[in-house]
Amino acid sequence: MINKKGTDVIGFHEDYWFKTLRKVAETGNSIIYENYSQTRDIYFELYAWKVNETDVAALLNDVTEQKKNAILKQLHIEDLEDKNRNLFTLLELNANMFQLLEAIYDGNGEVIDFYFRKVDDNFVRNSGKSREEIIGKTMKNVFGIIEDYWIENLSKVAKTAEPTVFKAYSAARNKYFDTYS
Repeated sequence: MINKKGTDVIGFHEDYWFKTLRKVAETGNSIIYENYSQTRDIYFELYAWKVNETDVAALLNDVTEQKKNAILKQLHIEDLEDKNRNLFTLLELNANMFQLLEAIYDGNGEVIDFYFRKVDDNFVRNSGKSREEIIGKTMKNVFGIIEDYWIENLSKVAKTAEPTVFKAYSAARNKYFDTYS
């Protein structure tokens, strides 16, 4: 493609490409540049460098597939984040308190306690503790007294993944709770 105009070679004209090449010719600085061609509906990656006083070399790579895959991946991640955020908001609105727990097992495979992994604002307010005093800590560390029936009922859910509903008293909080796990 020697001694050809850029528009003759690539078949279209978009100013930003030629402005970029002109900048390389004027400054002598090489450039790696990515942009979208509206005319061709393609993403290009441009490598350009000054060869001598009058010539600029350019290498164009079509990166459309990589770019589209990256965009789809980002949209998927954002969609998952939105779904998680929406689920947590829904749980906050429909429940008095929400907590995400992780079971702690002893050497025999029995659940002995739970880590708090996530709690909503209602849980923080009702617990009388700060979020920092709760997240990453165990139920026993946070509340001191945990009745066996809490561990037994919650461990059934952890082991079987079957939901349960129970009413239980918390001595640490001096309250009864309807619990949906």
